[in-house]
Amino acid sequence: MTTFYFIRHGETLFNVKDLVQGWADSPLTQKGKQQAENLSKYIINYPIEHIYCSSTTRVYDTARLIFKNREIIRTDALKEFHFGIKEGDPNSTIFDGIGIFDDFVDGLKVGWRDFGGENNDDVMGRLLPLMDRLSQKFPQGHIAMVSHGCTIAALCDYINPTQAKWYRTHHQDIENCSITIIEKNNQQFILKEYSLTFK
Repeated sequence: MTTFYFIRHGETLFNVKDLVQGWADSPLTQKGKQQAENLSKYIINYPIEHIYCSSTTRVYDTARLIFKNREIIRTDALKEFHFGIKEGDPNSTIFDGIGIFDDFVDGLKVGWRDFGGENNDDVMGRLLPLMDRLSQKFPQGHIAMVSHGCTIAALCDYINPTQAKWYRTHHQDIENCSITIIEKNNQQFILKEYSLTFK
């Protein structure tokens, strides 16, 4: 069984300004850096052997603060949704021209292909093959995957839509510097923990 520890990056300038941030990038805030530092104190309780992260700078900077002096492998497979021409727009307008959704994950499934971006199928099309390769390479491995909020939420919904929607409705979103734990046993994914936060 391979265990994946999905970690969302720390708070960024675009998070504070409430702007769409997919392939566009903005730096970590002081709070975001502190969130990563806080998580670094708890991460030692997890037997993480390998560290992968999105190629986006905000994620790489988060990973370096959490996993000091350890090898970190950057990959485009862990990037956030590409929101096309909506990158940098107010988050309140992200679904304008796409539709009205009671649950934002339903919006991810439609996505932003018509605006030059991606939808859920595109993101899963790059993320799932990476997880398959890593689970084959490290069949008993413990792997950190430092990534993005919508990407992690979409993955949880892919694995167990009922469970993931319950978490979104009753618990919380994927918080900055939270850990979501996913196991892969043979061909089956199991969502074990959702958006664990550490203060």
